[in-house]
Amino acid sequence: MTQALDAAAGELRKHDRHAEVLDAVAAARALAARGVPAPADLETLGGGCVGEEALAIAVCCALAAKDFRHGVPLAVNHSGDSDSTGAIAGNLLGALLGEEAIPAAWLAELELRAEIGRLADDLHAISSGLMTADDAWEAYPGW
Repeated sequence: MTQALDAAAGELRKHDRHAEVLDAVAAARALAARGVPAPADLETLGGGCVGEEALAIAVCCALAAKDFRHGVPLAVNHSGDSDSTGAIAGNLLGALLGEEAIPAAWLAELELRAEIGRLADDLHAISSGLMTADDAWEAYPGW
């Protein structure tokens, strides 16, 4: 995940008005390097009500998490905007660890699981060049 964060920071620096996000992610990385954060520690990153704060909390939790089952609750157990931070942390951990890292009981309750799985597989195929632009357009008109 460190390589991905470094690459994202490099891309972000190419654009104007990036300092808030870079600073927030740097603070998240520093907090995660100290170990699993307590809710009060996460709140030093903000409340999660604006994008850079939600991203920082999610990044910190994803970096500090032992696994998916640990990371998502860690990202929601604070006094801020928990649904946003949990969703972002879940996406980061899912991308990092794969679907098999998500507890089976959580997946069993997921509404539209087959559709979400297909979309995730197709996004991976598109981003890795396994699906052509024509095939993506056919599957997702207007994309």
